[in-house]
Amino acid sequence: MKNKYLLLLCLVISQLPVLSQSSQQLRIDSLRKTLPGLSNNTLVDCLNELADQHWSFLEETNRKDSMYHYAVMANEAATKIRYQYGQALSLIQMSQYEFFVRRDALAGNALVKQAIEIGQAIKDDKILGKAYLMAGDLKKSAQHFRTAGDVVGELEATTWLCESYANEGKYEEGFDYCDRAVQLSKLITPQHSNWPHELVQWSYLNMATLYEAAGDYETSMDYIKQCDQYAKANNLSWRMTISIGKMFELAGQYDSALFYWQQWKKNYDSYAAGHKSFGDNILARIYLNTGRYDEALALTKAGGIATVKKSSPRPYGSLLLVARIYIHKRDWKAALKFATEGFDLAKKRKSRPSVMEGYELLSKIYHALGRDDHAYANLRQYTLLKDSILNRQFLWRLNNYKKAADDEKKKASVELLMKDNDIKDQQLKQEDLLKNFLIAGIISLVLTSFFIFRALRLQQKTERLGLENALTVHKLESEKQQAEFRQKAVELEMQALRAQMSPHFIFNCLSSINRFILKNETEAASDYLTRFSRLIRLVLSHSEKQWVPLEDELDLMRLYIEMERLRFKDSFDFNINFSRDLDPSAIMIPPLLLQPFAENAIWHGLMNKEGPGHLEISFSSDENILTCTIADNGVGRNKAEALKSKKDVKRKSMGLQITRDRLAKLNMESDRNTFFEVEDLYDQAGQAAGTKVVLKIRLASATLEVPVHHNNYA
Repeated sequence: MKNKYLLLLCLVISQLPVLSQSSQQLRIDSLRKTLPGLSNNTLVDCLNELADQHWSFLEETNRKDSMYHYAVMANEAATKIRYQYGQALSLIQMSQYEFFVRRDALAGNALVKQAIEIGQAIKDDKILGKAYLMAGDLKKSAQHFRTAGDVVGELEATTWLCESYANEGKYEEGFDYCDRAVQLSKLITPQHSNWPHELVQWSYLNMATLYEAAGDYETSMDYIKQCDQYAKANNLSWRMTISIGKMFELAGQYDSALFYWQQWKKNYDSYAAGHKSFGDNILARIYLNTGRYDEALALTKAGGIATVKKSSPRPYGSLLLVARIYIHKRDWKAALKFATEGFDLAKKRKSRPSVMEGYELLSKIYHALGRDDHAYANLRQYTLLKDSILNRQFLWRLNNYKKAADDEKKKASVELLMKDNDIKDQQLKQEDLLKNFLIAGIISLVLTSFFIFRALRLQQKTERLGLENALTVHKLESEKQQAEFRQKAVELEMQALRAQMSPHFIFNCLSSINRFILKNETEAASDYLTRFSRLIRLVLSHSEKQWVPLEDELDLMRLYIEMERLRFKDSFDFNINFSRDLDPSAIMIPPLLLQPFAENAIWHGLMNKEGPGHLEISFSSDENILTCTIADNGVGRNKAEALKSKKDVKRKSMGLQITRDRLAKLNMESDRNTFFEVEDLYDQAGQAAGTKVVLKIRLASATLEVPVHHNNYA
């Protein structure tokens, strides 16, 4: 087993391309700089790593000599300080040099034996794994590496076990090792050496070999492409171009095979001898299958058996290929010579797949030569060996493995999709959260601006009323400050509502009371003062409520109109009426809503009229809409405006403007769509005969889609 392993390793190394070693050189330089400052165990470890790094440089004999130099130094230093782990590791590296450079198996075995003894003494599974690897006992090596938790070491041992069984055609026995190697390759995280990378690539290629042997070229190609993708992802120079070309050749796609061969040929001069032979044989098979026999022979260097043996690390494969070419040329004598030589060499090397191919070729050759007894015997051996190599158990396990791998890919794809969906959901949530913060910020800004603006307006109104206290608005820093600010804003708004009654009206009322007193009309003065105090009390009471019964609002309206009649010496009369289906006590309306309209009618319509005036106020409801009509037979809006200009009246009545603002606010905050319209009245002669205001209030929750008409009335 040991000799087979050593031969196998030589064959593998001879087929590898020259790999990029810049990272290794950097590591070597770093170790050399560190070396002078080290001592004891760390010195030995550094020397051993330097030896290992130099060994990784393929096809460079001077590197191998440097490797041996550092290994000997490590061994001497470790022996001196009795550092057994470092001593055993150096012995293993020295044995590598004996086996593969000096070709001295006896000296190599002696060094390995010492390393095993030390490993057993210190019970170090990693050392034992490396030692048994060099001794060629791959199964023991893999077991010790697994116990030690050395993934790279176990991967190397299982890779060569898989390779060994595959070369011998023992696919069933090698299957578990190939599977284990693929699983281990997923755990590899190489740092300073290319060797672990190469082991990962071999694990994929070995699994591809199993599927190739079973004739499943599609799955074999899939593993080869995975190997190539790994090389690309890790910036490795060993690409799978020629292996992809081989799979296309086996699948009969010769144009594609030739394309990849030409891509591989671009770096031909940099390849090792075995790798060149491998590629040349693929082109030879392409030529063979496309009828270009002479060109195929030229590529195999078919001048003689000795030439073929010398040019290929696995000559039996090349010899059998030459035999196959001669069969197509019908040169049976030459075909028999090369087939026999290749067959004998394959049997000697125990390569059962090549032995099986030899039986097949010899059967064809003997049949063509008329020696059917030999042909039948070889055909029978071919059939038996084929059934042995590609047994049902192996094909069944290979198929199940493929199915499990496909299921794993699907599962990984689903998990990746779910992860992607989770990421997208998280992004959407973050976007929604950001959007909500933005909306909240805008709303806060709008509300803050509104309250500031409102506060300024209310402050101006408060100053006009002679209030001494001023409202100072500070920037809000907390929710508590915002709440305090809102409370102040509400209080000021209430003050404005209480101040809605015209100051001019209040002063006139006080003047009238004073006049009654001076004239000793005590009863009239007392009655007027009683009405005035009751009116003020109602105004203050209503201003504290958001809604009041229509009945209470009309009480306030009557008091106001009666006081105006007294003040204007009964120059007008008024009337308030309802439709029969209307219950004033059951209807709720905003407080102080009707008084501004009555005030406007009296001051700008009836006060300027010559002769008796009349104010008519009526209520009706239809489809949950309360309609209030306030009509006067005064001078009309145009004449009232003209008289106002002549008198140069600078006082601006705010009653209707406040009412308009309140209605707008009401419409926004509830579903009670309330609005009013102003209409000029004319007599039969077309002369102004008064003004009519129609105020409508929706009593239900539905929104009435009627716009607010902003007509200016007086």
